[in-house]
Amino acid sequence: MNNFSVRASIRLIALLGTFLAAVILLWTSDEPSPPDTVKSAMEEPDSYLVNGVYREYGITGELNSKMSTKQGVHFPDSDEGIFSSPDILIYQEDRTPWTIKASQGQYLSKQEQLVLKGNVVIEQLQGDVPVLNFQTDELSLYTKTKYIVTDRPVKISGAEGLTSAVGMKVWVNEKRVELLSNVKGTYVLQTK
Repeated sequence: MNNFSVRASIRLIALLGTFLAAVILLWTSDEPSPPDTVKSAMEEPDSYLVNGVYREYGITGELNSKMSTKQGVHFPDSDEGIFSSPDILIYQEDRTPWTIKASQGQYLSKQEQLVLKGNVVIEQLQGDVPVLNFQTDELSLYTKTKYIVTDRPVKISGAEGLTSAVGMKVWVNEKRVELLSNVKGTYVLQTK
C-alpha cells in the first residue's frame, strides 16, 4: 500500500467519523418542539388566505369585530384557523374600538376562542391615540362574549401610570378588568 492510499483511507475514516458525530449530535439535540399552533402533518388544510380581512356582525347588522391578517390557513377536521400577524378591532357601542395585535393567532372555532401569541398588544384608542395599552406574550379572546383572559405576565400603561400583574381577565362589554396576582403599580398624580 503506498503512502497516498494510506492518507486517503485516513481522510475517509475521519470524514465518516465526522459525519457520524454530526448525525448523533443532531439526533440528540435539545431543539425546542414546534409551536402549539403547528397542525399535525396528517391534517391537510382546505383553504389559504393572503392579506385577508374577516368581519363579524351582530344580530342587528352592526360591526362587532374585524380581523386583518397577512396569511391564514384553515384546517377542516379540527375546524381551526392559524393566522400570521393578526390585527383585530373590537367595536363597542358609542366608544372607540379596542385594537389587538400579535405575531400569530389560532382560532378554535368550536370554542369561539382566538389564541394570540407573541408580542400581544391591546390598545384602547381615543381617536388615533392609545389611551390604554396592555402587553403580554399570550392571551385568549372569546369572540362571541368579548372576554379576554391570560395567565401570563401583563404590563398596562396609560396616562395615569404603569401597572404590572400576572394574569388578567377583561370583560370588554362591561368595561371591567381584573388583575389576578402580583399586581404592582406606579401612578402619576394629576395636579389641577
